[in-house]
Amino acid sequence: MNRFYTYLVAVALVVLVASPLLAVNVVGTVKTVNADQNQFVLTDQNGRDWTIQVNQNTQILTNNNNQARLSDLRAGQSVNVNYELQNNQLVAQGINAQQAQQRGQQGQQTAQAQQGQQQQQAQQQQGQQAAQQEGREGRGQQAQHARGKIEKINADQHQFTLKDQNGRELTFQCGRDARVEVNGKEAKLGDLQQGQEVTVTYRQVLTDIRAGEKNEPADNAQQEKGRMVRGQIQQVEAAQNQIRLRDQNGKEHTFQISRDTQVQVNGRNATLADLQQGQQVTATRQMVANQIRTGEQNQNR
Repeated sequence: MNRFYTYLVAVALVVLVASPLLAVNVVGTVKTVNADQNQFVLTDQNGRDWTIQVNQNTQILTNNNNQARLSDLRAGQSVNVNYELQNNQLVAQGINAQQAQQRGQQGQQTAQAQQGQQQQQAQQQQGQQAAQQEGREGRGQQAQHARGKIEKINADQHQFTLKDQNGRELTFQCGRDARVEVNGKEAKLGDLQQGQEVTVTYRQVLTDIRAGEKNEPADNAQQEKGRMVRGQIQQVEAAQNQIRLRDQNGKEHTFQISRDTQVQVNGRNATLADLQQGQQVTATRQMVANQIRTGEQNQNR
């Protein structure tokens, strides 16, 4: 009798082991496909590789629920696999590439949206930093005005030249936040035309400062254009990015310093803080336009 019960238990164990387990799911990315061996390798979300067999009963679906073959799967493709354990092998009952692709697309869209938000935040931060820098550069200096007719426009370089009422040619650089108005409406520098009468609000910025020995700028042509400034330093305000000079005629001028200003002392690169009161300097100035107005509205102001 005991032998009979032992036999029944042994048969039951064999049947249990030989029977397939309940189907389970795994989601991952196709690593390799071997259609000749009816198998593929999947890497799950934890980085573990699974070797999965495919038989004649395996249902493979791709986009729009279209039937497909194992050879249609591609390395890197996301899949959702429903499988069973048969004879110590993982045998796929169903492979759904569509749902996984949709999740992948959603993940990609989410990543792109996050990247776009990060780029937007970075641009906003850069804009705020630039605005703060512009504010520091413009603080403490009274705005100046010029009026005349446009002689030349170089929109690519953000520059334009006008001839003022005294016949002088003045070249302006447009600031980052420069506002252009044509007949009271907002416009762009490229909308202006040669010969138009304009009123410009601007500030003076030094782009090159040389103190001590070898204080002559390399480009002597700047002197001919009236952009050269020579004088003695009266005050340096590094925190405000400003410097006050007394020119050769005894007149004092306050200039702004931009982040791109090159400073040299005795032929060596330096900073604004390295300059000292009483030093003789030669500098190149640039007129930076904050506002440009033209048209009928300009005539009435």
